[in-house]
Amino acid sequence: MNKKRIALIESKPSRNKFFELFNNKFEFDSFVLCSNPQVKKVLKRDVDIVFNPDDYDWVILVGSEPLKYYTKLNSITEYSGRVVEDKFLPVINPAMLAFKPEAKKSWEDSKNNIIAYIAGELKQEKLDRQSPFYRLMRKMSIRSKGFSKYCMGHALTNNQPIKSNRFKANVIKLNNGANQ
Repeated sequence: MNKKRIALIESKPSRNKFFELFNNKFEFDSFVLCSNPQVKKVLKRDVDIVFNPDDYDWVILVGSEPLKYYTKLNSITEYSGRVVEDKFLPVINPAMLAFKPEAKKSWEDSKNNIIAYIAGELKQEKLDRQSPFYRLMRKMSIRSKGFSKYCMGHALTNNQPIKSNRFKANVIKLNNGANQ
């Protein structure tokens, strides 16, 4: 089995000890977007990283600047601890816990999710609208929709008609797909 290649990117050099913060569960290569620690807010013009995400299986993005730079997404708190674009694992910066202790639960949950994703113990839990598969389905005009397994099973196995016609379109699609 090949060892997973993992990278961790933060906005600028910090004193965070990420090996310890991630409980020494995995090894990773560490990168910074901007090598100048004097920069307050890292802007696109400040970025001097030499990094190719395709060289890694997982890329941990610490803080909002790396998230925005690599994925064009803005909300680190919304995506913290989730898989984005099949490869990126955003996480809030643990340095913020010093002045925002109420974020400790978010950090712990995100950290545990990242460890589980890398170990293969956790799969993507939510629809990722940025994934290549989702974009392809949308391009082909195939949309996601709700699906009640109980009601569909009842509609397909019982010869009694269902009082509502809400499932007819789903049954027709299923029958057409099964006949091809």
